[in-house]
Amino acid sequence: MRRKKEGKKFFHSLWFVAVISCLLVASLVGTVYVFMATQGDPLVSAENRLAHSTSYSYKAVVKESQLFPEGGTINPGTVIFENVTTEIPLEINSTITSEEPVTFTGTYHPTLTIVADNYWTKEIPLTEEKSFELEGNSFHLFDKETYTIDVNQVRSLITSIEEETGVRAENYSIKFSPNIQGSVLYNGMERKLNNNIHELQFNYSYYKFELSGNTEQSSEVVFEGDMISSNSLTILGIPIPVSMAKGILVISVILFGVLLFTNLLNIRAYQQSCLSEVEKIQKKHGRRLIPVAKKTDLMNKSSLLLDSFDSLLIVADEKELPIFHYYDRNKSNNIYFIIDAYYLYSFEASDRIDYKKTLSLGSDLSYG
Repeated sequence: MRRKKEGKKFFHSLWFVAVISCLLVASLVGTVYVFMATQGDPLVSAENRLAHSTSYSYKAVVKESQLFPEGGTINPGTVIFENVTTEIPLEINSTITSEEPVTFTGTYHPTLTIVADNYWTKEIPLTEEKSFELEGNSFHLFDKETYTIDVNQVRSLITSIEEETGVRAENYSIKFSPNIQGSVLYNGMERKLNNNIHELQFNYSYYKFELSGNTEQSSEVVFEGDMISSNSLTILGIPIPVSMAKGILVISVILFGVLLFTNLLNIRAYQQSCLSEVEKIQKKHGRRLIPVAKKTDLMNKSSLLLDSFDSLLIVADEKELPIFHYYDRNKSNNIYFIIDAYYLYSFEASDRIDYKKTLSLGSDLSYG
């Protein structure tokens, strides 16, 4: 009955070790995360953000043809056929918004740029350069303003340059750019704004214009504030100082590690205590034992019964003799013995477990 209760406690102890192992792993992962997360550079606060967005729409003015019997202005999709198209009207919206009021000064002059691979680039101004000085949170530099790409002009210019240079490029790009150049002032800080990245681009051949890229584009300008040190972590919505989090996690790792190590030692000790003396001898010294199947009377030898197996080992080592093992089925007893010229040294051990010597799980194993 006592053995059954101790076995139940042993089972509970294994569950406790499993739980402690999981908690230890979680603590280790948390510790590594906290130390790595706080090793980076201090954070920079965004004192003000300025967003710049540009959107384009375009159509095609086509001649009467088999493909377009009525001609006129159409929505061409991504491909515009050169031979039946005379103009490409486009509309641009360009908006700048800021979280805080700013002063924005600069110039703009929409430009059409033709690029012939790496050979040459030609800019065609569509309007004169205009200047502006604006204050506030929101600016509309282009508010549904329309411009036109003259297909015949583009074709004629490319043909003329090819005749002059004697070089014909394999690929041409036609780019429309609002060409906004300016400075944004906020709280004594200045940032440059270059809108050349907000372009509408077509890849061009002698047969078609094909849209390249997106018709909606955006960029951002950030006015950086003070440097903020990473001195806190937010866990489950609760801010915790980094130093406290590190201390708690390190202590947790040490605590769970000690608990795990202690319980593993106690479990091992308990498992050892559950072995009979014969099992312990077999487990530790089995390779040195020579089994004997039949008992032999040695009446001419003086018999010496030793009080422990360790004593038998000492004699075997000093005399360099083998240790024999015989199991007496009648007495359910195990006899270990050594024979020399004059003496028979023996030690008897039982298969039974001495429950009085087993560990008490209640006191030696911790399971909560």
